[in-house]
Amino acid sequence: MIKIVDEGPHHSVVKNIVCKKCGVTLSYVPMDIKEKKGYNERDGSWGYQWINCLKCNEEITLKSW
Repeated sequence: MIKIVDEGPHHSVVKNIVCKKCGVTLSYVPMDIKEKKGYNERDGSWGYQWINCLKCNEEITLKSW
């Protein structure tokens, strides 16, 4: 039988990052990450993952390719 033991995110999936624009520390989980992917003939495929700062709304890039 499956049970919910704790509704908060487990500490192993929570990550922290500092916004370089306003300096606040943000914590996020995988569900918060947004992703954009694309392709063009000159460069091939590209993409990046980001979250938005809750204080200044700056887009914080987590990973790009």
